[in-house]
Amino acid sequence: MKVLQDIEKALSFLKKKYKIVPKEEFSSWIIDIFKNSSKPPIRPYHIENPIKYLYHYIFEHKIKVFAEHKYDGTHIQISKQGIFKHSGDVISPDQLGYLLYIANDQPELMDKVKDAIYKGYIIECEIFGKDYTPRGFHKNYSRNLDLIVFELGKDNSWITPPEKYEILDQLELPTPPHYNVEYMSVEDLEKKLAELALKPESFEGIVVKGKFVPNGHELILDYVKSNLLIFKVKKEILSPKVEKKEVKTFKKEKEEIRIAMSTENYLILKSEIENEIAKISAEKGEEYVRDNRNIPIMLNEIIFNLMQAHPSLILNIDQRELKKIIAKLILSRR
Repeated sequence: MKVLQDIEKALSFLKKKYKIVPKEEFSSWIIDIFKNSSKPPIRPYHIENPIKYLYHYIFEHKIKVFAEHKYDGTHIQISKQGIFKHSGDVISPDQLGYLLYIANDQPELMDKVKDAIYKGYIIECEIFGKDYTPRGFHKNYSRNLDLIVFELGKDNSWITPPEKYEILDQLELPTPPHYNVEYMSVEDLEKKLAELALKPESFEGIVVKGKFVPNGHELILDYVKSNLLIFKVKKEILSPKVEKKEVKTFKKEKEEIRIAMSTENYLILKSEIENEIAKISAEKGEEYVRDNRNIPIMLNEIIFNLMQAHPSLILNIDQRELKKIIAKLILSRR
């Protein structure tokens, strides 16, 4: 049975990497929930970069805006219904191993997680640390692995800020530092969010959240998750100072790669591809990424993940050209 094999793989991973066998008193509840994982009560979400209209929409509807630091790790949902990864599938053996490690290393923290889910809450958390940081932001972190809670749900919907922060505080669960962003205009909002994203302590950037107002929202459906309005502002999208053009041309040895895309959208696509490559490296090792024999497998995996998470980003790109871009970025790591 696959679930039992995955548990064995997770325990083997812990024994091999950390030389530990997790204590049953700390780990049994995690394994029980994992065994019974069925379907996430709220589908885990993917976050998009903002379009200009989104800032206008927020300003016009006077939405209260909150910004949270964006951690560099792996996204997991925990509830009484099971433990799920970003895609909505049941977590991998390695991810189960990460949770069991944290339960062994910080039993008080995981007891609080357990208490929260048995009260009916749905928890979205990021597992990160010096042993899991795909983009390298936490390589000097004090712990091998840690957990931070960035979303809280109940009754099939997310709890919006600021109420979410109040409940997480009552549950004594760790949360990302957050800001209440006050703004006077569309331009002021965009500027303040960019400034927060560029702070070193924001890691990858910021995740922006507010309560969804269902009025004239047809153009922003990609940013609506249940009753939550959400998007991300990433450092690497803000930092490059390049001139925008309608067509970007790149060279891969003697072959030219051409895609009809603005520089801004190309930078977003490049960021998402690099993030996928970094995750593969973190999970399978840099040697795996450097092995040319694995490139076809990585190409298919990355394209599949992009189609699941950001379909509109690659909708109008020829798949052959997309593969060239991905291959170029894989090879650039060498």
